[in-house]
Amino acid sequence: MGKVFMPKKAFKSAIFRSRLKMLMEKSGMTQKELAKRADVSVSYISGLCTGCVEGPSVEVLCRLSLALDTTPSYLTGFES
Repeated sequence: MGKVFMPKKAFKSAIFRSRLKMLMEKSGMTQKELAKRADVSVSYISGLCTGCVEGPSVEVLCRLSLALDTTPSYLTGFES
């Protein structure tokens, strides 16, 4: 089975970036710690935070959500 990606039109990158940074700050988690917990590179997390990297795959989104103790829906802006 190949990677599953979110439809580009559905992904709200500005909301994702702001919530990602806010949740990291709230939990006191560094980019390095989040990268380790979500099993991705630090440069990938940095790219997500700055908008240099497009939204994550569904798999990575789920790992980020678990690491940040939130839901994929909240992180992507589909729920408040």
